[in-house]
Amino acid sequence: MKQIKFLLISNMYPKNDNDFFGVFIKNIEDGLQSNGIDVDRIVIAGQGKSVREKIKKYFTFYREILKADFDKYDIVQISYPSHTYFPILFKRFHKTKFIVRLHGHDLIPISLFQKIVLLFTKMSISKADMVVLPSNYFYTELLKIGIPKDYYIYPSGGLDTQRFYPKNNTKNKTFTIGYVGRISSGKGIDVLLTAVTKLDFDFELIIVGSGELEKEMKALASRLPKEKKISFVGKIPNDKLVDFYNVFDIFIFPTMMNESFGNVAIEAMGCKLPIIGSNIGGLTDYIFDGINGYLFEPGNSDELADNITKFYKLSSTEKDTMAEEAYKVAMGYEKSSVTQGFIAKLKGLL
Repeated sequence: MKQIKFLLISNMYPKNDNDFFGVFIKNIEDGLQSNGIDVDRIVIAGQGKSVREKIKKYFTFYREILKADFDKYDIVQISYPSHTYFPILFKRFHKTKFIVRLHGHDLIPISLFQKIVLLFTKMSISKADMVVLPSNYFYTELLKIGIPKDYYIYPSGGLDTQRFYPKNNTKNKTFTIGYVGRISSGKGIDVLLTAVTKLDFDFELIIVGSGELEKEMKALASRLPKEKKISFVGKIPNDKLVDFYNVFDIFIFPTMMNESFGNVAIEAMGCKLPIIGSNIGGLTDYIFDGINGYLFEPGNSDELADNITKFYKLSSTEKDTMAEEAYKVAMGYEKSSVTQGFIAKLKGLL
């Protein structure tokens, strides 16, 4: 079979000063290219810092889509169709296959604007030859708004085991609780900070990330009892996160949102780190209560505190067993494996 030519269209793509923005798109691109797929891209690299800059980025993005010759490609894939499908309305697909990749708010809108542009998501699904989703949970959500011709579960490019892996003898003597992600609305940092006030043993909480609520969360943490050791380390380059995952004893994913997948949790588990996460969205695909971590009701700081305490009180052997189970689940999302499965699906589509 001749080399597949693939056009990747996304309004999210990492940039040097913003390497978390759409990193899952870069993971998918790298996986395809490393398996012999010829990939071109039309993307918005990095977030705009102002409304004016964002408008300029979208204008250029839409213009490039309209100018593109889709007939050059075997497959065109768009991500986040609520924001990328509009210029596709003016394009024609002849022999080229059209794939739509859904992410989260394009399928489960929160804001009024997201609810309005859900129309574009529905239109794209009806036109697509295949819909790609990050988790089984989101397939059930997809069925509420439209039935795809075909679909595939492809979890955010998979786990890069060259970047995220367990290291030996790097744990702190103090029990260390970790969080990695944005410090923004809906991520549950306030729930985590409230939960740790209820712990009656020595610990250190390390929060990695930045966001619009950072100042507010730091102020909240400063009002907690001084014996509660909480560190905000800010934004860390993606290739340095492995060092933090390997210091943590437990990873907390306290989101209040219907996360489409949750890359950070799989990265953490790839470092043999058990997870305590909200019982919501894509997290339910890979957190198995009492096996590789614990689930708690979103927003319930008492239950989160109870689960942290439950894990803390496990024997070393029980903790090691849970860590091994976390690692075993993470390996099921290994990058080359999930990518090869996706490529096999693409060949079948063609």
